[in-house]
Amino acid sequence: MKEPFSLEEQTGLNSITFMERALPVLAFSPGRNIGIRYDHPVSDNPINWSAGFFLNTGSFSTPGEASNQIGDADGFNLTTRITGLPWYEQDGRKLLHLGLSYSHGFRDEDNIQFRARPESRLTDVRLVDTDKFQADGFDKISTEFAVVSGPLSFQGECFYTQTNTSSKGDSDFWGAYAYLSYFITGEHRKYRRSRGTFSLGEQYYRFRPQKGGWGAWELGLRYSYLDLNGVAIKG
Repeated sequence: MKEPFSLEEQTGLNSITFMERALPVLAFSPGRNIGIRYDHPVSDNPINWSAGFFLNTGSFSTPGEASNQIGDADGFNLTTRITGLPWYEQDGRKLLHLGLSYSHGFRDEDNIQFRARPESRLTDVRLVDTDKFQADGFDKISTEFAVVSGPLSFQGECFYTQTNTSSKGDSDFWGAYAYLSYFITGEHRKYRRSRGTFSLGEQYYRFRPQKGGWGAWELGLRYSYLDLNGVAIKG
């Protein structure tokens, strides 16, 4: 299951604005792991939270590799996320979302690595990559901000990661992204109050020109930044 970390990571791939998630999300979000997770979803409550304890196995690409990944697990993660909705009107057509995620990783081997592909997967080359290095653990923090005002919306996150690295000095990494989007056909981003995420929603019209349906058209502009340079690590 997904660890509760980052607004962009918790939003499904079919519901994010761009083809791929932003650079710092790709580098710092833990993604899917085996674990135990508790969610406190209340649809009419402005504050929701999730927490979990996970074995760091990574997502299973094929079922046959599952036993090997469990046996090769390299540590544990303790992860939590809390979101608030101080402003919500017109069934989500106008809203303000705030969120905070935290994750602590327990490690004891040369297995920590942060990297990211380009935001359009035209290549598998990681242009930013720390390579694997030894650390006793790390702490990750992500702050979330999003506002929707009809067809216009803004979303941004800032990430900070601190590693406990005795061999190369404690290294800190960070990144951020921000983007604007606008539906020229008048729709708005759909928000799931019980999860603190955005979803595709059922209000988007299908693209069927033969039946007069031209779909929902959206313009988006995003800026991303990722810094993987540490004390003795040049990512």
